[in-house]
Amino acid sequence: MAIANMKAHRLGWIGIGRMGYEMARLLAKAGCDLSVWNRTRSKAEPLEKDGARVVGSLSDLAACDIVFTMVATGKDVKEVLFGPAGVMSTGKAPKVVIDSTSISIEESAEIRAKLAQSGVSSSRLPFPAMPR
Repeated sequence: MAIANMKAHRLGWIGIGRMGYEMARLLAKAGCDLSVWNRTRSKAEPLEKDGARVVGSLSDLAACDIVFTMVATGKDVKEVLFGPAGVMSTGKAPKVVIDSTSISIEESAEIRAKLAQSGVSSSRLPFPAMPR
């Protein structure tokens, strides 16, 4: 999806680690409508200078069209999406969730099934297995 197309959507970003920060920064600098949340708010605040909005709660991202997650574990993905203070906690839901967390296929399938129950689109990219 080209950046021009991304500008037509309200984007949410969860997880401002090394990789997440740079990816969110590129979207913000490109002029995308981007709201970000991070467990440690101060790590997300520098993105404001690039045009991102730092939100105070995960549920603030429920009104986004697309929400990206880039957190540490499958348990974290479940918490930020479905936990008592998660994105879905108010009954609202984004249209699409794109998870970029390195989790098991089973956890990914479980999360996608739960999102589908709320009418949210999601998918797992079909990467080939890496040789060992």
